[in-house]
Amino acid sequence: MKTVAMRVAAYCIVAILAFGDVFRPISLMTFWSDRLGIPHWRMLVFTSAVVATTTFFLPPRTLSALSYKIPIFIALTMVASIFSVGYFAEVVRQEKLAQFRPDEYIDLSFFKSIHEAPREFQFYLHTAALKNCVPYGWSYRTMSFYNLPPNVAVNVVGKWAKRCGIHRS
Repeated sequence: MKTVAMRVAAYCIVAILAFGDVFRPISLMTFWSDRLGIPHWRMLVFTSAVVATTTFFLPPRTLSALSYKIPIFIALTMVASIFSVGYFAEVVRQEKLAQFRPDEYIDLSFFKSIHEAPREFQFYLHTAALKNCVPYGWSYRTMSFYNLPPNVAVNVVGKWAKRCGIHRS
């Protein structure tokens, strides 16, 4: 029973710190898996799990019981997955941002996004960009910028809305 509690605790601690709750990692891996459009992200998660299996090769005197190895494996898999996928998503987003060449932008990290989004009835802006007084938002699903509707733009990029004359429709 103690070993099961340690496994659950390892998962819950990483999930709450990185994602804000315990269900979001499972949701993002299953029925929300289409919400991340970077190529090969599942391969990064698999590779992270393979790398984390090294905990099972540690000598018994280093980690004396299997009961400690499995929680460490769970935590390492999650942390390595979060950082590898997050780093790759950041690199792709920064490349697209440089190609898009906005006049101004508000940049929020992937790690902030997985902690904040998705929220059920609330719009979350991952990154905002302004180009020729047209506001854009970043979509991790399509890995591209999209036009922000005026009603949304007024709420999330208020300073740009005033300067560029963006009003609710």
